[in-house]
Amino acid sequence: MGHLVPAVEMAKLLIAREKHLSITVLVMNMNLDSNLRSLSSNANCSSSRLKFINLPRDESALLLLNHNTFFSGFIESQKPQSLRDDFNTDVTDYNDDPESELYVPSYLNSFPAKCLPLIFLDKEGGSTMFLDISKRYRETRGILVNTFQELEAHAMISLSLDEKIPIVYPIGPLLNLNSGISDKEESSGSFNKDQVKEIAQALKDSEFLFLWSLRKPPPKDSWYPSEYENLEDVLPEGFLQKTKGIGMVIGWASQAEILSHHAVGGFVSHCGWNSILESIWFGMPMATWPMYSEQQANAFQLVKDLCMAVDIKMDYKIKGSNTDVIKAEEIEKAIRHLMDPENGIRLKVKDMKEKTRLALKEGGSSYNSVGRFIEQVMGNN
Repeated sequence: MGHLVPAVEMAKLLIAREKHLSITVLVMNMNLDSNLRSLSSNANCSSSRLKFINLPRDESALLLLNHNTFFSGFIESQKPQSLRDDFNTDVTDYNDDPESELYVPSYLNSFPAKCLPLIFLDKEGGSTMFLDISKRYRETRGILVNTFQELEAHAMISLSLDEKIPIVYPIGPLLNLNSGISDKEESSGSFNKDQVKEIAQALKDSEFLFLWSLRKPPPKDSWYPSEYENLEDVLPEGFLQKTKGIGMVIGWASQAEILSHHAVGGFVSHCGWNSILESIWFGMPMATWPMYSEQQANAFQLVKDLCMAVDIKMDYKIKGSNTDVIKAEEIEKAIRHLMDPENGIRLKVKDMKEKTRLALKEGGSSYNSVGRFIEQVMGNN
């Protein structure tokens, strides 16, 4: 759902700018999410030039998929051809050498191997999936990216200098802040009891006002967390009483509503790209606590390249029951750094907030990028 929403917003943006353009979205319904039907239904009603086609599910094929390669296997089950790509370097070798640093042109600083997503290091197929995706990118005529020139100027320049890479169009931020669609079932962030206790101690010791969205880890047969029936079952004894009037512990909450509130001065983020763009849109300084997928790479970019966030632990990864526990002292230190009114990241985020809005206005970088893309599409007819 987190990927589909900005894709739909991109489609709506394009057809609003060009009356001769029509877009069809193929929806591969992996988990029978009712929100998919709601989203496609609402979008279909917004314009006759935006259409959705829900592809049928092959239940027998889904039963044969491996957990680590589920996404690529699911896509392969709905298309006839599979593509491969070969390189001289096997990225999975970095699983045994996490302290290595890689040269990646789109980053200003050397990229630490320990921040590579776990699936990149999966020799059983996960890394192959991403190599396949990379090859498909190079075979396109253009790439639309949910970012904006001012945020990732170095990356845009480095991509434009590589003749093997098609034209990249930064057209973001693509946000749907008032959709009314809940991502409650799609939010995967949660912590075990040991980590919850350390967070609680850090919040209490920091003495800052706080709002904590705390969710129960998913059972073995699910990817998504649920709500605690009784928060006292997981929190340290007496925590709620000791922090009464200072903080509030809740279940799921609308992130956009929280970030837009004037009383909020900082945000501990898992560093999903949508969350990053929302934080920048509202001018919210971040502390990075990535968990999975590309979030470690996003955290590295925010902290090291952009200097727009405080580091809690950039290479934190959820590894089942063996996940490292970050101690309360480290968390408290990051919170104090984040909330320091003299912290330079506040000025950087505030400045980028203004650039975010200007990028989408007529004459702005993303507005112009959309125009160039439309010109290319229409010129190919």
